Amino acid sequence: MDALRKLLAEGFEQGESIQQLTKRIEGYFSENEKYRAELISRTEVISASNEGALHRYELEGIDKSEF
Repeated sequence: MDALRKLLAEGFEQGESIQQLTKRIEGYFSENEKYRAELISRTEVISASNEGALHRYELEGIDKSEF
């Protein structure tokens, strides 16, 4: 898991797309590797985006949000 997290973090830092992140982590799954890699890539990108939005809201003094 740590290696997978590291790969995803490296991809985020380089601004990779979901497709690029998917290719980066495909080798970590034995069954349905393409599907699982894409699912995890999408989930992590959305999570990071939401976290960034929440942080920005906090900086702007917005204390309530809904996704």
